Amino acid sequence: MPQFDLFNQAVLTQLIEDEVESTFERQAFVGEQIAPTVQVPSRTVRLQFAKQYSLGVGQPKAPDAMFPLIEMPTGEYTERMYNLADLEEGHRITSDQWMQLNSSDDNYRRQGGLDIIERGRILQVRMERLTEKMRWQAFTTGTVTLTYPTGGAYVVDYGLPAGHLPTASTLWSDHTNSDPIADLRAWQQKVADDAGAVGTRIFLSTAAANHILANDKLRDYFYTDPLVPNRPFRPTLDQVAQLLAGGSLQPNTLREGPDADAYGNAGTTTFVIYDAGYRPMASGASLTDAHTRYLAANKVLITTPLRLNGEPIADTSNGQVEISSGVNSTAIVQGPQSEILLDHLTKNHYLRQASSRIVRLYHPEAFLCATVA
Repeated sequence: MPQFDLFNQAVLTQLIEDEVESTFERQAFVGEQIAPTVQVPSRTVRLQFAKQYSLGVGQPKAPDAMFPLIEMPTGEYTERMYNLADLEEGHRITSDQWMQLNSSDDNYRRQGGLDIIERGRILQVRMERLTEKMRWQAFTTGTVTLTYPTGGAYVVDYGLPAGHLPTASTLWSDHTNSDPIADLRAWQQKVADDAGAVGTRIFLSTAAANHILANDKLRDYFYTDPLVPNRPFRPTLDQVAQLLAGGSLQPNTLREGPDADAYGNAGTTTFVIYDAGYRPMASGASLTDAHTRYLAANKVLITTPLRLNGEPIADTSNGQVEISSGVNSTAIVQGPQSEILLDHLTKNHYLRQASSRIVRLYHPEAFLCATVA
């Protein structure tokens, strides 16, 4: 019997399909570079921190006297334990929807909407975005707060040192009176004082970068021709970086780490623009809806080089999850995992995405997040 396709009664001359995700939603996760994912075969992680006290300086020996004795420097040991957070979400597919999505009739199946694989991909993308949100919470506030849909919350406090959440004395939105260069130099030095390494990585939004470049005082840091006093002037971020730690216009800067050259000089300051975010599901199909940014537009994050003494300054622990392996059995496997569960009474299917993760800051003192606008 021939099939009547209601949707095929006119000639389709052009199909214009908009992107589901905006440019900001498709941007690569910078937080993954700062706190890369590491696999852990458990649901609890433990960190031991060993800090050795400074060594001091040698002493002279008086003539005909015994050499002076010293005590060996002692160490300070602390331990922290983190429980991995359950990052799980599910999607119900009713019996009618399931039959429609598995129909041999292309037209009927197409009306069912997104196929099962695409629905699973959406759940996975949402979990990866939640992980990135956790990273930037840790970087910019020193805490991670996961609020449960049923009420209550899981809070992790990483213990950022005092002074690592400053606010610019004059907000950068005041292009006449603020001084972003002086602020950044002071914050870089604060990180150096507490972490023993200069904060040479600066993460900021396009809006914050534009405040720097539009600042009236920036002209004073560069040479201007007195014969052309009104010449238009607008430096680049790369030129601004030369005014900061490690830059050619900022000599005698403490330098260290894997970027050090043969003379022990560290790499220059690096700016990283990060505008990524996500839209709420209720926003519909508009790509212009407001995004929730991982790094707020009015914040600037400063870190040391991403490895100190051969170790990362942070990571994201990815643990194990439990999934069904049979009708009455389960298996413990490394997350993240997707599975389809069947309710035998209602014949509803449940698409489940499960992962177990937590962010670890090995060196909280290596992070400083400032409010600038």
